[in-house]
Amino acid sequence: MKILKKLYIKEFLTLLSIVGIGLSLILSLINLIEKLDDFMKYNPSFEDIALYVVLNIPKNLFYLLPMAVLICGLFVFARATKSMEIVALKAGGGRIRSLLITFIFIGLIMSTFAFLLGELVMPLSMEKAEELRIEMTSPMQQDISKSSSYQRPFFKEGIVWLKGKDDSIIRIGLFLYENEIAHDIDIFLFEKGSLSGHIKAEKALWNGKMWTLVNATRYFFENGKIENMKEMPYPNLEAPKYFKVGLKTTAEMRIGELLRYIKRMKQSGYRNPKLIVDLHSRLSYPLINLFMLILGVSLPLETHISRGLIAAGIGLSISLLYWMGYILSISMGNAGIIPPFLAPWLMPALFAAIAIHLFRKIPE
Repeated sequence: MKILKKLYIKEFLTLLSIVGIGLSLILSLINLIEKLDDFMKYNPSFEDIALYVVLNIPKNLFYLLPMAVLICGLFVFARATKSMEIVALKAGGGRIRSLLITFIFIGLIMSTFAFLLGELVMPLSMEKAEELRIEMTSPMQQDISKSSSYQRPFFKEGIVWLKGKDDSIIRIGLFLYENEIAHDIDIFLFEKGSLSGHIKAEKALWNGKMWTLVNATRYFFENGKIENMKEMPYPNLEAPKYFKVGLKTTAEMRIGELLRYIKRMKQSGYRNPKLIVDLHSRLSYPLINLFMLILGVSLPLETHISRGLIAAGIGLSISLLYWMGYILSISMGNAGIIPPFLAPWLMPALFAAIAIHLFRKIPE
């Protein structure tokens, strides 16, 4: 029993490594081919192109892992069913469920691995890949580089730091990408290398040509003067397109950053269901690996699937069905049709129920 268990575990993990990394690499290469024409316009080096492919692998692995886990589980136990190993195990007095308990622990490990991959590795690799893509393909980046005063904005925990045209340092507490509105503005003014003043504004609005600070207060450090203004044109902050480039998307944020970003939006009077959906999907999507593995090892034993290619086809079909349902529920959550916190959990809950039901029906 122990020998058989080790053989199944070794076969599963070997196959999972090949399928998971292989599919992730193929998807990265397909993504590269789609962008190759844009890359070639600026003659990037082979090293940059290869690095771009590698940096996309963690994201692809994160999203493909449930499918790979399901297909590999189906394949291993379909092969075991075909070779009559399961029948021999039963004849020898072995209990199938005790064999499969080990795979439940492996499923928990896969879910933990996926969570850590999505929380620690994927945000960093996506950020680096996007920076590299911008450097290699964006015409806007060519325009930006002509401005001697421009420096790439620094983004941390939802806060944007950047340099103004007059060498001022600007802090934006909350920037709304869609509306081109900045909230909680602090501008630190310098003169001859020394801090000369500070402008604090409730928000800044873009009128297509220039930013206008709303409810602004300007502090003059030299004479101690304070000036309050309902509106203040500010020409030294670059247009939104300049500091949108390179800013983190919510997919590139870790859970802690995302929580603080949501809190700032609430404090500014904005509610975005998509952020709640994104937050809960960080937990629900990794968890599905556990139930996909339970489903993958239970289905061949319950339905007597014995051919590897059929098992792989069934795994692919189930994965596509899951993704379609998951995307639909996420879209409904983003639109507010169903509660945003519930949307990412609907399909995992459904597949968990199916997997547990099949596992309990496995004949001993």
